[in-house]
Amino acid sequence: MQSKLYGRGVDGTVIREALEDFQRKHREEGVENSFEEQEETNPERIALRRWLEKKSRNMDLSDWKERQKLTASLLRKGFSYSMIQEYLQEEE
Repeated sequence: MQSKLYGRGVDGTVIREALEDFQRKHREEGVENSFEEQEETNPERIALRRWLEKKSRNMDLSDWKERQKLTASLLRKGFSYSMIQEYLQEEE
């Protein structure tokens, strides 16, 4: 998983932090989680959320062109369009 995210251009510190969060949450919550809870502990989703937070700091996400630039950048990193849109809709 780490090499896959690193290959997508995700910063190593973001990957480590996401995996640490995933492991900590997994230990705290136990093995039995609902599907929705598992999505929030998915390292790829955590890495996407952190990448979005980092990239969107200097962007006006209400501007369509800025959102398109951010989406294109994340798609080039290998994140899925549906996952990107899901998080961008949360930011609205």
